[in-house]
Amino acid sequence: MPFVPAYRRWRILLVAGVLLVIAASRFVRLGDIEMELDEVWSIWQTAGTPQQIVQWTPNDWTPTYYLILGGWKLLVGIHPVALRVLSVLAFLPGCAFIYRLLRRLQGEQAGVLAMLTYAALGYGVFLSLQVRAYTFVYMLMPLALWLTHRYFNYPNLPRAVPLAFSLIAMFYLYLPSALGFIMLGVYTLVVFERRALQRWLLPSAVFLIAALPVTAAKFNLAVSRAQVISQETTAPAGEIITNLFQSYAGLPSAFALWVGLFVIACLVIGLRQRPFQRATLGLLVWALMGPALVYFLNPLLGFLRQPRYSFWVMLGIALLVAWGLSYLPRIGRAAASGLLIALAFAPLPIDDYQYIAWPITQRLEYLKSNSRWGDVIVIDPNCDCPTLETWDYFLQVYFPDSGLNFANDPADDRRIWYVVYEGREDPGLLQAVQENRVFRGFSGPPYFMFKLYEAPPDIEGTPFENGMRFHGFDIVEDGIPLAGRLVRREGEPVRVRLWWSADHPIELDYSVGLYLFRESDNWIADQVDGPPQITDGPEATSQWATGRYYIEERELRLPYPAANWTFNVKLAVYQWWDNIRIAAPGVDDSTLLVLQSVPITAW
Repeated sequence: MPFVPAYRRWRILLVAGVLLVIAASRFVRLGDIEMELDEVWSIWQTAGTPQQIVQWTPNDWTPTYYLILGGWKLLVGIHPVALRVLSVLAFLPGCAFIYRLLRRLQGEQAGVLAMLTYAALGYGVFLSLQVRAYTFVYMLMPLALWLTHRYFNYPNLPRAVPLAFSLIAMFYLYLPSALGFIMLGVYTLVVFERRALQRWLLPSAVFLIAALPVTAAKFNLAVSRAQVISQETTAPAGEIITNLFQSYAGLPSAFALWVGLFVIACLVIGLRQRPFQRATLGLLVWALMGPALVYFLNPLLGFLRQPRYSFWVMLGIALLVAWGLSYLPRIGRAAASGLLIALAFAPLPIDDYQYIAWPITQRLEYLKSNSRWGDVIVIDPNCDCPTLETWDYFLQVYFPDSGLNFANDPADDRRIWYVVYEGREDPGLLQAVQENRVFRGFSGPPYFMFKLYEAPPDIEGTPFENGMRFHGFDIVEDGIPLAGRLVRREGEPVRVRLWWSADHPIELDYSVGLYLFRESDNWIADQVDGPPQITDGPEATSQWATGRYYIEERELRLPYPAANWTFNVKLAVYQWWDNIRIAAPGVDDSTLLVLQSVPITAW
């Protein structure tokens, strides 16, 4: 076994530990970010064969990322969290590449700080969580710069080819990466001066040959896009560039900290770097001129709308800050490292970063816990709701067996989840949803609210002679009506929801009894007697109004110990002052209405 010096072992452990911290800063957020529209589209179009994925690729993209995502989806499934893991794992090599780059230029401590700065930029955190191609090019940009230094210092074919292929990979993953290549060229002119032009010939030739097919295919699209964008008005340069820097940093408080770190880094470089290195000047140009380059090219390219188009600027910022911080004394480097780790875990301005995103994950998580088989979704036409492909994707995630369906006509459906923009409901559809149904609860913000409307099990109902009408029952568990056959263990509860109405004003107050009879000998194992236990109305039946439903719940408990017995749940309405039961159609000889058989399975 070859001997590994102790300092190298500690270096490996240190880098691995930093990578684990960076990974943790992403993994803790996986379930907190809603899928935006473009992410859903990316996932939705990978639902076919590789050939279909290529055919479905948007005309302003290449199929490279979608094929990668489709392969990952086959391995881990379609849940949003599982798909975001791909982006996190893809980002981590980028941290290793930036470590190798700055370790080469400035040393071990600078390399570790570069990992932390690159991972702590707010927009970089966001990109490394998106189910989009951006995280891959954000990872590859440090690789391209590292390979550029390796090749430019010792130009030869074996070093030119990896550099060219890193650029090709970025271009085929995300076409606007080419703007970052311009900045890479400017950087090499600053650092290597006139030698840069000659040394770019070989890798540029390889790149141009490989990029020619997609360039030719997208040329007309680029021209038409430029014609449209040239008509748009652009805000003042200072405002645009400041907004870009704020987006890279994250929240306003994080922006202030990053400005402080940037200023400190520049001051320390000016005071401590002897002799002055052109690479730091190149990084300063990269960090400051990058947004300016984007601004001046915007009339042609239209890249100012989102900072994702200028993701490569963050590489220059991270490297320059890390380089400067590496000159600080040990306590200063430790404090800076702690601050950068805190920034990596800091909250993000997600609403500013995302294009269009609905809180649909939270809503369907709620539905998964509170819906039952046979429930339907009715979408109000005035609701600013997710796109059809968004619904299709998320219903596959949370209801893969199609236990929750859509309905246009709610007339025959018992439980309806009505999706609305609160206060903007269509009057006709709202009336149809509310007819013979009770509002049972809601979930979500006003602009995307899920309202549950539930009809009784039996709309016609069973009339009692005193004016009470029984509209059926549900066996409920955790507040949700159960579907299918019922079987219980010994000693378990049976919770029953009863639905009532009044045919006319009821003069007296009546009691209701719910009983658990053993089928073999009519032994009463449990019973609950008393006035109707209404949750949202009066218990006294003399106070009931007509034209509405009254809902109560009662709980019976099966005996313990027990054998394989069958029990019948029976209902009675009676006069509490003399215990005389009220007759109704379907009652037995004891004036009891049989509701449900409950078998017990026991040893």
